[in-house]
Order: sequence, then C-alpha cells, then structure tokens
Amino acid sequence: MTQDKLTKDAKDKQDQTDHVDGHDKNDKDKSDQSDQSTIPKHRFDSVNEKRKAAEAELKEIAEELKKDIPEDFQDLVPDLPPAQLIKWIRSAIARGLFDPKTADSPDAKRTNQKQTVDLSGLSPQQMMAKGYGKK
Repeated sequence: MTQDKLTKDAKDKQDQTDHVDGHDKNDKDKSDQSDQSTIPKHRFDSVNEKRKAAEAELKEIAEELKKDIPEDFQDLVPDLPPAQLIKWIRSAIARGLFDPKTADSPDAKRTNQKQTVDLSGLSPQQMMAKGYGKK
C-alpha cells in the first residue's frame, strides 16, 4: 500500500514538472506538426495579392454601379462591402427602385375623366343651372 502511494506521488510530481510555466512537455511535438500544416510565405503572398486585386476590382465595379444611380436616389444606397453593395444595387434595379415615376402611377392620372367646361362665357343663371345639373 505504501509502495502504491509512493508511486502515485511520484507520478503527480512528474506531471507537475511536465507542466512547468503552463507549457506541456509535448509542445515541441505540437510545433513540429503546425510547421507541416503551414503554407510557404511566397505562396501566401501570391494568394493574398490575388485577393486584394479581386477586392479592388469589386470595389471599382460597385462604384461604377453607384454612379449609374440618379442623384435623387443616392441617399438610399446603404454603406456595404463591395460584393454586397453590387448585389443590393442589382436587386434594387431589378425591382425598379431607381426608375423615375411613370404616367401610369395612380397620382399621375385624374380620377375624374370628365372634360372641363369653360364657364367664362355663361351668364350667372346658366352657371347656376350647370351647378345644379340643369341643361
């Protein structure tokens, strides 16, 4: 029993020394594995440059689309990243958000289709008769 207790104490002491200063003794093995999964710097730089070029091109396209929007509607355009802004503008154009009002709108038409009659040449009695519906 004492032998088991001594062995257990020795294992606990060994575990404590393995984790000195918050470092595991297997940290070296972990760093070797992480070195194998990283990419070379030149490869990273080339991919990063391509990504930056693509983002710059998207930004340029978004600015061109934004310039096509009439000035009256410029305040409606949200502040979004270029890719989302392009999607938003295309969606808004497809829905007709930036189209000028056409004559087909309800406010553009008169609800009364009757022609107006010039009453300037009528006498007061004739004007009153028109108002009351007499002919």
